[in-house]
Amino acid sequence: EGTFTMGAATATYGPVAYPHQVTLSDYWIGQTEVTQGLWEAVMGTTYPGETPSSYGKGSNYPVYYISWDNIVGTASSGIGYTVRGMTYYQDGFCYKLSQKYNDGRQYRLPTEAEWEYAAREGSSTNNYDYSGSNTINDVAWYGDNSGFTSHIVGSKQANKLGIYDMCGNVVEWCWDLYKGEEYGLGAVENPTGASEGYEHAVRGGSWGDDPKHCCVTIRETLPYYRAGNTNGFRLAL
Repeated sequence: EGTFTMGAATATYGPVAYPHQVTLSDYWIGQTEVTQGLWEAVMGTTYPGETPSSYGKGSNYPVYYISWDNIVGTASSGIGYTVRGMTYYQDGFCYKLSQKYNDGRQYRLPTEAEWEYAAREGSSTNNYDYSGSNTINDVAWYGDNSGFTSHIVGSKQANKLGIYDMCGNVVEWCWDLYKGEEYGLGAVENPTGASEGYEHAVRGGSWGDDPKHCCVTIRETLPYYRAGNTNGFRLAL
């Protein structure tokens, strides 16, 4: 829970949100990206689509080749639950995980604002380029140090909130439909993105990116059906 200034006045690469005040309610966010082991335990298969090859394979590696639909589910399967105005369907990972543990928790994706708040350590004043440091090698697997493969989650330095890999390793899906230039024109509370569109925000960069793509304020997008070898996610509650 807290209020921060999301976005940046300038960007070293790509779009950023205009600086604007965001207030967030209490939430939890995953300490690491979702692993291949957890995905298989919940979904019964290692991957929904392609088989991993040389991009990091093992139960403690981040899951990838994951589309937004694989996580959230599809309307044809029926509504599982709606949490904070966000609907999750019965064939998606989040609903299946919630059913598996049956402890009352309703797992979901973080919103883009929640992701940035966590990546910036609950603050907009530290001005780190990356989550937890201005030195990317301390906190991220990216194009210059990864060997062009993912790595075991949590094997780089955490930020001060104890969260790992928010920059690099795999790029992370957020809930939000992408808003362009109009995003960030005023103070907002618990924003969830655009009301229409098919591209969703992804954040943090990946093992294949240069440092500029991995900055905590940089915003990128992918269509909901895209499942590439760098696409992963972390959970929120």
